[in-house]
Order: sequence, then structure tokens, then C-alpha cells
Amino acid sequence: MKRLTLTLGLVALAAVLAACSGASAAPASGQPTPPASVDPNAPATPIVTARDLKFVETEVSVPAGAPFELILDNQEAPPHNIQVSDATGAKIFTGEIVSSSKVTYQIPALAAGSYPFICEVHPDMKGTFVAK
Repeated sequence: MKRLTLTLGLVALAAVLAACSGASAAPASGQPTPPASVDPNAPATPIVTARDLKFVETEVSVPAGAPFELILDNQEAPPHNIQVSDATGAKIFTGEIVSSSKVTYQIPALAAGSYPFICEVHPDMKGTFVAK
């Protein structure tokens, strides 16, 4: 009786593992699912890389008049973030401080023009966003 219970338990376990293996079935039509279309005219997400206690990209083009995503790629252990100001020095955006990782910021809409950015932790790390 114990063997039967053990065997049935193993069969049930194998069935559950097979169902959870991540394999997906083809659609009912038997045709493969086409890949999601990507708009070739969509702007690429701008990236600012922090490495060797400086920003690799010191001038970054961003879209004007609409909020946008920005990736900070901190490739080192010291903590970094991005803080954006306007021409008067008023802070527009301050991003999360991260170490050895990437973070995606949601930047508010910027009017056409230039906007200085710094690392709040290391203010000598500087760059400029050019919104157009």
C-alpha cells in the first residue's frame, strides 16, 4: 500500500512539474504567435552611465514636451543618482540613489531647452539634457 501511495504521489508530482516547466503550447490555430511589433520610429530610451565617478554621457538628447523614461546604469559600487535642474537652479527631478545597478526614472515633461543634471551624491558628476 505504501508503494502504491508513493508511486501515485511521484506521478502527481511529475505532472505538476511538467505543467510548471514554462513550456507553452502553440495557439489553437496551430500557427506560431508572431512577435510583438516594435515601432521603429519610437525614440530609444536615453541612458546615462555612471562609471569611474563620472557620467559617461555628458550631453543627452531627450524629448521635449512629454514625460519620458531615463535609464541610469550605475556600473560601479559607489552610489549615484540623477538630479535635474532648470536654468535657474530649481530642482525639477531627483532620482533614487543606486549602487551597481540600473534604475529607470520617470522624468516629467521638459520644455525645449537645456537642463543640467548632476549626481546628488557626487556633485562633480555633471551633464546636460537637451530637450528638443
